[in-house]
Amino acid sequence: MKRWILLLLIASIGLIATACGNSAAPAETQKPAKQPASAPVSAKVSAPAAAEFAPQTNDENSVTVEVTPLNITDTGMDVKLAFNTHSVPLDFDPTQIIVLRDANGTDIHPVSWDGSGPGGHHRKGTLHFELDSHPRQFIELVVHDVADIPARTFRWDLQ
Repeated sequence: MKRWILLLLIASIGLIATACGNSAAPAETQKPAKQPASAPVSAKVSAPAAAEFAPQTNDENSVTVEVTPLNITDTGMDVKLAFNTHSVPLDFDPTQIIVLRDANGTDIHPVSWDGSGPGGHHRKGTLHFELDSHPRQFIELVVHDVADIPARTFRWDLQ
Protein backbone atom coordinates (compact mmCIF):
# COMPACT_ATOMS: atom_id res chain seq x y z
CA MET A 1 0.00 0.00 0.00
CA LYS A 2 2.84 2.39 0.89
CA ARG A 3 4.49 1.77 -2.51
CA TRP A 4 1.24 2.53 -4.33
CA ILE A 5 0.88 5.88 -2.50
CA LEU A 6 4.53 6.69 -3.14
CA LEU A 7 4.18 5.94 -6.88
CA LEU A 8 0.99 8.01 -7.06
CA LEU A 9 2.72 10.89 -5.25
CA ILE A 10 5.75 10.80 -7.61
CA ALA A 11 3.48 10.66 -10.68
CA SER A 12 1.43 13.63 -9.36
CA ILE A 13 4.56 15.68 -8.73
CA GLY A 14 5.78 14.87 -12.25
CA LEU A 15 2.47 16.00 -13.78
CA ILE A 16 2.46 19.21 -11.77
CA ALA A 17 6.08 19.98 -12.70
CA THR A 18 5.29 19.39 -16.38
CA ALA A 19 2.19 21.58 -16.25
CA CYS A 20 4.04 24.41 -14.49
CA GLY A 21 7.08 24.22 -16.76
CA ASN A 22 7.66 26.16 -19.95
CA SER A 23 4.55 25.54 -22.02
CA ALA A 24 5.87 27.34 -25.10
CA ALA A 25 6.06 25.33 -28.28
CA PRO A 26 9.50 24.43 -29.58
CA ALA A 27 11.14 27.23 -31.56
CA GLU A 28 10.61 25.53 -34.91
CA THR A 29 6.83 25.43 -34.40
CA GLN A 30 6.35 28.92 -32.96
CA LYS A 31 4.97 31.55 -35.27
CA PRO A 32 6.85 34.86 -35.30
CA ALA A 33 5.16 37.68 -33.41
CA LYS A 34 3.21 40.01 -35.62
CA GLN A 35 4.98 43.34 -35.85
CA PRO A 36 2.86 46.48 -35.37
CA ALA A 37 2.37 48.54 -38.49
CA SER A 38 4.40 51.72 -38.49
CA ALA A 39 3.39 55.03 -39.97
CA PRO A 40 4.30 55.37 -43.62
CA VAL A 41 7.47 57.32 -44.28
CA SER A 42 7.48 59.84 -47.07
CA ALA A 43 9.62 59.10 -50.10
CA LYS A 44 10.65 62.77 -50.12
CA VAL A 45 12.37 62.39 -46.76
CA SER A 46 13.92 59.00 -47.59
CA ALA A 47 13.94 58.09 -43.90
CA PRO A 48 14.48 54.58 -42.56
CA ALA A 49 11.61 52.85 -40.80
CA ALA A 50 10.92 54.16 -37.28
CA ALA A 51 12.35 50.96 -35.76
CA GLU A 52 15.74 51.93 -37.20
CA PHE A 53 15.89 55.16 -35.17
CA ALA A 54 17.74 53.80 -32.16
CA PRO A 55 17.62 55.71 -28.87
CA GLN A 56 20.71 57.73 -28.07
CA THR A 57 21.93 58.77 -24.64
CA ASN A 58 24.22 61.52 -23.37
CA ASP A 59 25.35 61.47 -19.74
CA GLU A 60 27.32 64.58 -18.74
CA ASN A 61 27.47 66.75 -15.61
CA SER A 62 25.13 64.47 -13.66
CA VAL A 63 22.27 64.71 -16.20
CA THR A 64 21.33 61.87 -18.53
CA VAL A 65 19.43 62.81 -21.67
CA GLU A 66 17.86 60.01 -23.72
CA VAL A 67 16.40 60.80 -27.13
CA THR A 68 14.32 58.53 -29.38
CA PRO A 69 12.80 59.65 -32.70
CA LEU A 70 9.31 58.18 -32.84
CA ASN A 71 8.49 58.96 -36.45
CA ILE A 72 9.40 61.25 -39.29
CA THR A 73 7.44 62.24 -42.36
CA ASP A 74 7.81 65.05 -44.86
CA THR A 75 5.57 67.22 -42.65
CA GLY A 76 6.68 66.47 -39.10
CA MET A 77 8.64 64.54 -36.53
CA ASP A 78 8.00 63.43 -32.95
CA VAL A 79 10.87 62.84 -30.55
CA LYS A 80 10.62 61.14 -27.15
CA LEU A 81 12.93 62.62 -24.51
CA ALA A 82 13.84 61.68 -20.96
CA PHE A 83 15.95 63.80 -18.59
CA ASN A 84 17.23 62.18 -15.39
CA THR A 85 19.41 63.50 -12.59
CA HIS A 86 19.74 63.43 -8.82
CA SER A 87 21.53 66.71 -8.32
CA VAL A 88 20.54 69.30 -10.96
CA PRO A 89 17.13 70.99 -11.20
CA LEU A 90 15.47 70.37 -14.56
CA ASP A 91 13.63 73.69 -14.69
CA PHE A 92 13.84 74.48 -18.41
CA ASP A 93 11.30 74.60 -21.24
CA PRO A 94 12.30 71.96 -23.84
CA THR A 95 10.73 74.01 -26.65
CA GLN A 96 13.19 76.82 -25.88
CA ILE A 97 16.43 74.81 -25.60
CA ILE A 98 16.06 72.08 -28.27
CA VAL A 99 16.26 72.33 -32.06
CA LEU A 100 16.46 69.95 -34.99
CA ARG A 101 19.29 70.72 -37.38
CA ASP A 102 19.48 69.31 -40.90
CA ALA A 103 22.31 68.97 -43.42
CA ASN A 104 21.61 72.48 -44.73
CA GLY A 105 22.32 73.94 -41.27
CA THR A 106 18.68 74.86 -40.80
CA ASP A 107 17.52 74.96 -37.17
CA ILE A 108 13.91 73.86 -36.73
CA HIS A 109 12.25 74.75 -33.44
CA PRO A 110 9.67 72.43 -31.87
CA VAL A 111 6.02 73.49 -31.97
CA SER A 112 4.94 71.65 -28.83
CA TRP A 113 6.02 69.67 -25.76
CA ASP A 114 3.74 67.01 -24.35
CA GLY A 115 5.34 65.99 -21.09
CA SER A 116 6.22 66.79 -17.51
CA GLY A 117 6.61 70.39 -16.43
CA PRO A 118 9.67 72.23 -15.16
CA GLY A 119 11.42 71.10 -11.99
CA GLY A 120 12.17 67.81 -10.33
CA HIS A 121 14.86 65.33 -11.18
CA HIS A 122 13.04 63.14 -13.74
CA ARG A 123 11.26 64.54 -16.78
CA LYS A 124 9.94 62.88 -19.88
CA GLY A 125 7.75 63.73 -22.80
CA THR A 126 7.46 64.16 -26.54
CA LEU A 127 8.53 67.10 -28.70
CA HIS A 128 6.73 67.70 -31.98
CA PHE A 129 8.43 69.39 -34.93
CA GLU A 130 6.81 70.57 -38.15
CA LEU A 131 9.00 70.03 -41.21
CA ASP A 132 8.96 71.30 -44.76
CA SER A 133 9.16 68.77 -47.55
CA HIS A 134 12.75 69.20 -48.74
CA PRO A 135 14.86 66.00 -48.63
CA ARG A 136 17.19 65.50 -45.70
CA GLN A 137 20.34 63.35 -45.51
CA PHE A 138 20.34 63.40 -41.72
CA ILE A 139 18.88 65.20 -38.76
CA GLU A 140 20.52 66.29 -35.55
CA LEU A 141 18.69 67.06 -32.35
CA VAL A 142 20.61 69.65 -30.33
CA VAL A 143 19.88 70.15 -26.62
CA HIS A 144 21.36 73.46 -25.42
CA ASP A 145 22.51 74.46 -21.93
CA VAL A 146 21.42 71.61 -19.66
CA ALA A 147 23.69 71.29 -16.60
CA ASP A 148 26.26 73.71 -18.03
CA ILE A 149 26.78 71.64 -21.20
CA PRO A 150 26.55 74.13 -24.11
CA ALA A 151 25.23 71.53 -26.61
CA ARG A 152 24.41 67.83 -26.61
CA THR A 153 24.01 66.62 -30.19
CA PHE A 154 22.19 63.48 -31.30
CA ARG A 155 22.33 62.49 -35.00
CA TRP A 156 20.39 60.06 -37.20
CA ASP A 157 21.05 59.36 -40.88
CA LEU A 158 17.93 59.39 -43.02
CA GLN A 159 19.33 57.72 -46.13
